[in-house]
Amino acid sequence: MTLSEDGERIRVAITNPEIATLTEVVYAWVGPNHFALRVGTAMHPVGPRLRLYEPHINKSLDNRPSPTPRKEADGWIGALREGPVVAVMHQPPLIETAAGVLRPYLNMERQLIRSLRPPFNRTHN
Repeated sequence: MTLSEDGERIRVAITNPEIATLTEVVYAWVGPNHFALRVGTAMHPVGPRLRLYEPHINKSLDNRPSPTPRKEADGWIGALREGPVVAVMHQPPLIETAAGVLRPYLNMERQLIRSLRPPFNRTHN
């Protein structure tokens, strides 16, 4: 994630198309200060999920309806003024449970949000 040339909008580029196809992943947007800004999950391919940040944040910056609150959109711009923000992800291994075989990516998300308290995750505020 980077700033547009005018510094008023964001751009999301997927640099590894192979990783963008991973499913059932937990991801974190990590700022230039190496702190997690937001933690999330993707049940379906993660690339399209990450690309959604661009229109959501930019709509909010344009004062149009968006799932991203304006205060958060301004926070993304502030973080990006310090440098690029990178998405890192992890696809946990499959585990066998009484309910069948699954990936515990949602459990990992909850634990990461609880322990890291990323500023752009509203679930812990």
